[in-house]
Amino acid sequence: MKKPLLITVFAILVLMISAVSAIAAEGIAFSDEAVSMSADPGDTVSATIKINNTGNETINASFSGYTLTYQSYTLNISPITDEQNIAPGEERTITVEVVVPADQVAGHYTGTLTAETEGGATDTLSVEVNVSETSAGLVVTQQAGQEETLPGTTHTATFEVKNERNAPVTGQLSGTLSMGSETLSVESASVTFNPYETKTVSASINVPAQQPAGSYSGEIVITYDQTENVTTPYVLNVTSVYSFTATDASTTALPGESRNATITLTKTGNEDITGINATYVESSLYDSQGNRITLSFHPETADLTDTTTVFVVEATVPSRMETGTYTTTITFNSNEGVQATATFTVEVESILRVRDVNLDSPGADDEVKPGEELTVEVEVENTDEDIDLEDVVVTLRFKRGSHYLEDDDGDEIEEESDEFNLDADDRETVTFTVTMPYEDFDNGDEYDVEITVEGRNADDRSQVFTAKDDSETITMKKETHEIVFTEAAISPGTVRCSRKTAIDIGVQNIGRKDEDV
Repeated sequence: MKKPLLITVFAILVLMISAVSAIAAEGIAFSDEAVSMSADPGDTVSATIKINNTGNETINASFSGYTLTYQSYTLNISPITDEQNIAPGEERTITVEVVVPADQVAGHYTGTLTAETEGGATDTLSVEVNVSETSAGLVVTQQAGQEETLPGTTHTATFEVKNERNAPVTGQLSGTLSMGSETLSVESASVTFNPYETKTVSASINVPAQQPAGSYSGEIVITYDQTENVTTPYVLNVTSVYSFTATDASTTALPGESRNATITLTKTGNEDITGINATYVESSLYDSQGNRITLSFHPETADLTDTTTVFVVEATVPSRMETGTYTTTITFNSNEGVQATATFTVEVESILRVRDVNLDSPGADDEVKPGEELTVEVEVENTDEDIDLEDVVVTLRFKRGSHYLEDDDGDEIEEESDEFNLDADDRETVTFTVTMPYEDFDNGDEYDVEITVEGRNADDRSQVFTAKDDSETITMKKETHEIVFTEAAISPGTVRCSRKTAIDIGVQNIGRKDEDV
């Protein structure tokens, strides 16, 4: 009987607790979910809202969440006085007021107002205020003034502008500066101002290299809201510049020929250049035999009043000029004291060509030892289809740096072929056999095989063609131990019985090590 009694008591207690809980419930609610207002800067706007006690106890209500935001800007709801002793089911009317400062940035401000009871019951209300744009615009706070620039530059003019509107303003830069019929334009560009921002504006003005010198005046304009604009007067003084450039040039010629090339002078300043004449460095136009290419200029003097003018350079190549590339610097001088330089190149070609060089020695073809014979085959070609050559001579030497290989008597080794004729578009092979000296080199020395060819035009003997080749190399080799007999002599010359005879034998060490003999 005790167990049923306990269950009954427990059930009664649960019912009593539930009843107490129902009696103690608090509740609060806004009658609307949101409230919206519109205002101009400087206005005070308000809206009435209602709150209800949805619980079964008298409550006190407080409010929070007064800050409204738009981007990084804020706007505040005026504080609301707490509501006291709101009876169950009672509805109270409160006022939501927003004081909008006179410089408030335009925008859609939003926030959440919260009502809360002492027991922790809450409800929220969305609040939004739309702040309208003012009609103010841009004003120039600092003029651009007057400045100076060089032609051939992009000049930047600066001035200060303030946006007095409570919203961003985007404008477009433009403007024209003039001096008589000559004009300069401000480059179009977009510029944006934040609300109430003061900004330094940069306006770019392209000044062409040949823009006439003088004082250009006008206005720089910022156009906004399609038809509104602000302006600043501006004066730009373009200075005088005397300058010009010259293009490089080159030509190709055979010995005895004259060839032309053109050099263009371009005015890069805004003033005319007068009395232009040309000089050049002669020393770089000589060959190793003292022959020199000469240059002449047509016209001898010129004025640069338009954008460009042309000089014709005539290069005259001596008939015995060596094949090669000759480069000089031409300087163009003027009455105004300014100069321009050009690189001028003459490529002296030859119809003679060393087509091939073959080496042959007892060992490797490109290695020779003291006293060995080296065979050098040289194939020469006349590359012209019309010109016959005569008195063609091939010369062979061996060069290491500035030193030419010498024989054992101290004379330079120089082999020269017999003269021969070489018809147009024909070839000829010349063979040299050279005995290497015992001295004048160390083991491992490398010598260039230098081939020089010279021949005359059969129809114009004053025209001489040359060719040169040093593409092949020989390496001098010495054994570690090697001795050779250089000579033998008997004294007296007649050998008889019962008579003393002396034999003198010459010995030479051609190896790398000293020897005891």
